[in-house]
Amino acid sequence: RRSVRRCRKILGSEARSVSAATSSRADHLPSVDTVAARVEFRSGVRGSVAATYACSGRRFELEVTGTQGTVLLQRRRDGPGYRITVNESTVEEYGFGGVEAELLSFADACRRGRDADCNSPDEAVK
Repeated sequence: RRSVRRCRKILGSEARSVSAATSSRADHLPSVDTVAARVEFRSGVRGSVAATYACSGRRFELEVTGTQGTVLLQRRRDGPGYRITVNESTVEEYGFGGVEAELLSFADACRRGRDADCNSPDEAVK
């Protein structure tokens, strides 16, 4: 879900259609743990999303390729944070604070009986 939310935010468009296949690869996980999807956005942009929790390492990459080059967002392997690379030149590195704020917002929403504001595209990239 977060991968698609990130795409919505970065591309500035909602999905028009999604075609996906899911599977369960890891016996120790209770449900679907792997997805591969093709997404077409209302803007006309098309792309693919692949995600799995059935692996031992943590790796995240989001690559957008267009007529003027490529932007790659990767989770850093040498510590917390992300690295943005544009046309093979590192542009920016930044950290993150984890999921604490999202969990606190969810708990607060449960206590108050309201929706949590954690599913918007803006929340996906915080």
